[in-house]
Amino acid sequence: MKLLRPSTRSLLLLCGVTMLWGASLPACGGSPLSKQHKKHAAVALKKMKELDRRDQRVEKRLAALVKSDRAFLKGHRQVVAARKRIGKLREKIKALKKLEKEVRTLLKKNRASDEKKLRKLSGSITYRAGGLKLNLLLAIGPVEEIVNAKKNAKQLIRQVAGHQAQAKTFPSAAATQAVASAAKQYPESKAKLEARLKALGPKAVDVSAAGFHRARNKQPPNYLGMGRWAKHIRKQVDGLGSGQRRLLHQIGELAEHVDLILVDMKDEHGKYYHRYKRVRGSKVETQAWKVVTSGFYIMHRDHLGMTLWSKPVGVLADDAQTLAAPPGYIYVGKPRYGGWLAGKGDNKKWKFNDKYSYMQTLFWGGGLGIITFGAYAAYLKLRRARKVFYGVGAPIYGSRSKRMRGRYKKYYARKARKTRAAAVRARARRSGSSRTGSSRTGGSSRSSRRSGK
Repeated sequence: MKLLRPSTRSLLLLCGVTMLWGASLPACGGSPLSKQHKKHAAVALKKMKELDRRDQRVEKRLAALVKSDRAFLKGHRQVVAARKRIGKLREKIKALKKLEKEVRTLLKKNRASDEKKLRKLSGSITYRAGGLKLNLLLAIGPVEEIVNAKKNAKQLIRQVAGHQAQAKTFPSAAATQAVASAAKQYPESKAKLEARLKALGPKAVDVSAAGFHRARNKQPPNYLGMGRWAKHIRKQVDGLGSGQRRLLHQIGELAEHVDLILVDMKDEHGKYYHRYKRVRGSKVETQAWKVVTSGFYIMHRDHLGMTLWSKPVGVLADDAQTLAAPPGYIYVGKPRYGGWLAGKGDNKKWKFNDKYSYMQTLFWGGGLGIITFGAYAAYLKLRRARKVFYGVGAPIYGSRSKRMRGRYKKYYARKARKTRAAAVRARARRSGSSRTGSSRTGGSSRSSRRSGK
């Protein structure tokens, strides 16, 4: 009989000890679990312990809440619903405990061949245990909310009364007077100003307060409903204050005209940029580059040098013109700004009055000429159809206009450089493709020659 080698005797002895004592050692001839997998499993088991503790705390908290006002809460629908939700969550916890048991079994076996299964089980426990912990806490949220609402009921009643009284102070005398004065001075915005002033009244708050008192007068009182109505009323009153400030600001803006003219644009590294000239009265300011969406960039790529946003005097910012148009066209035809000079039909020319005479040079300088009645009529017709007017005949305005090349040289120079660079890259690709093809062809012909020898 041959003697066994020492290493074999050691292995058999180790297997015998494993079988005898059930120690957590790898199966004979196999590798143990990696430290990383054991670590993931330990995290999963820790999450299960935390989940058990959360479950116990939630049960104790719910019992304490009910005990604090047993007569009111014992059969309350929110308590019943909370218990039902917790019951469903415990069913899920029970299913998770089965996975926990499998993880412990795999750790005990300590076999590398089980790593994939262990990783899957550990990940599932970690992910699901976190969600169950949160949902257990959320399950008793409505019960805590109703307890606090009942406790604060008297305070809520006082708050709602105070908010109703505060709402009756809107709109203020100053706001009413400001709207009356602006409506008289700018009749084109009168209807909107008066509608916004009317919306500042206490009517909406009174309606919400009626809802609050309906919830209060129920038997038993709907404390949750009272709390929600009270929050809504507070938001409404805050909204009255901010709405009045916004209205006064809008009235202040009626006295000025503002235009944003697109003076440059570019796309770099997947981002799109616009640059505007902001005209406010006679003051002109070229703004910094602004990031815009690709859709907005594409929509306005033909509108270089055109106004993208215009608000004349007496018009609210909400009613500003957002259809691209030649600069200054929004002011033509409005008696406040000027009038048509004597002439025949479409050849009549627009002239700004003395107060706005600076607009002639500001908007139409650089050889763009002045506006004829025929051009303005064509512009109005297209604007009604929500189409952009570039001029009569060949484009005079916008990116395709030859006249714009002299006015916005940087944009066209940048565009030309980009076009040239793209052409160079295209030639390089074609050249590389040709070399590859010729080398293949050359190889074939050499092979043919060799085969013919």
